[in-house]
Amino acid sequence: MIEYEGFKIVVDENWGTMFRVKPAGKGGSIPTVLAGLYSTTDLAQKGIDTYRSTHKEKVKSNATKLSVG
Repeated sequence: MIEYEGFKIVVDENWGTMFRVKPAGKGGSIPTVLAGLYSTTDLAQKGIDTYRSTHKEKVKSNATKLSVG
């Protein structure tokens, strides 16, 4: 298992020579474009890099902190 950019790259349970991308934390999901099998960890990392470069996180410029309590 390799952790890369917030994702885990793991050996697929059914296809022992192939790799699958999973979320790094508990639960959660991965983007549809990363679902599937990769023949090497390098290809999985390239897929993650491509996803990261085209899907930047959106942050509101006028976001305010909510009070707790």
